[in-house]
Amino acid sequence: MGGDRCTYRFFSPDGIHWTRESDKPAIPASLKEYWTPTYPAEPDRELIKVVQKAGDRSFTYWFPRLRKFVCFRKLNPPGGPPHRRYVRFESQDGVHWNLDGPTWVLATDKEDDKFDPLLEFYGLGIHTVGDLYLMTTMLYHAIRGDHADVGLAYSTDSILWRRAFRGQVVLPRGAEGEWDWGWTGQGANLVERDGMWWMYYGGAVYTHGDEKRKNFDKAPWGIGLARIPMGRVVSARCWRREGVWAIGPVVLKGSPLRLNARVYGTLRVTILDEQDRPISGFEATMENVDGLVLPVTFGDGNDFSSLAGRAVKLRFDMQYAEVFGFTCE
Repeated sequence: MGGDRCTYRFFSPDGIHWTRESDKPAIPASLKEYWTPTYPAEPDRELIKVVQKAGDRSFTYWFPRLRKFVCFRKLNPPGGPPHRRYVRFESQDGVHWNLDGPTWVLATDKEDDKFDPLLEFYGLGIHTVGDLYLMTTMLYHAIRGDHADVGLAYSTDSILWRRAFRGQVVLPRGAEGEWDWGWTGQGANLVERDGMWWMYYGGAVYTHGDEKRKNFDKAPWGIGLARIPMGRVVSARCWRREGVWAIGPVVLKGSPLRLNARVYGTLRVTILDEQDRPISGFEATMENVDGLVLPVTFGDGNDFSSLAGRAVKLRFDMQYAEVFGFTCE
């Protein structure tokens, strides 16, 4: 993104020295034209014209599964708050973008009024987890102390994004007086290392509108590192009583089935058909285990690969257990 807030294409032979391809932007930021992004999650929602005034942050990714470049651009719609939102553009070559068909990625709706009526989206980071796109969202709270912290969203196609954990954060700010009390914002993606997810993030002791921002040497800020076991951001859990989590139908590609789970009591895994009927021989019980890639062993040595390509459902009966996710490759 250039100083004019347009998005340009750059090339490098070594990843160190970069050259801009052209003075013509790949995605412009003209004040003379308009976009009308659609709402994938709310197809009947009234559309608004948005002046092509780009914000100061743009994130572009190459998604191998889609075989597309995807650019997430901050826009500052006119006419009052909420101002900062994100739209999505896509391209197969990084040169020609769907400028006539952007979609809203992060935009507030009526559900946000329950938690933060003037919520704005300041930044984001995306990490691919199997067939899932996990997004960390930098949430700016204009009427809640002028702070910013990090929330969570997810998608299966990078177009329709769900924010199921509103009012919650995955990276809380530090205590008052700490270097990251006023402001936290994540990096562009997560780093996987030694069974952990590493999140580098920026933090500051001041809030967004604080006058100390104008004098950085008197307002400490820095870069921090937060770590968590891989995949263990949210879970389906049941501690004090029995509970059930079912998911599907899904088409699983291979074998074996492995769980990211913590089991202090009992976890029973059952494979169902699309009519919710258990498939004979595909039930397994796990007790007192904890791991990121726990193999699921079914009775009579049934080979899970026999279900590859078939639409099935997974049911987890839990007591003092939690499931963070599963893989099948």
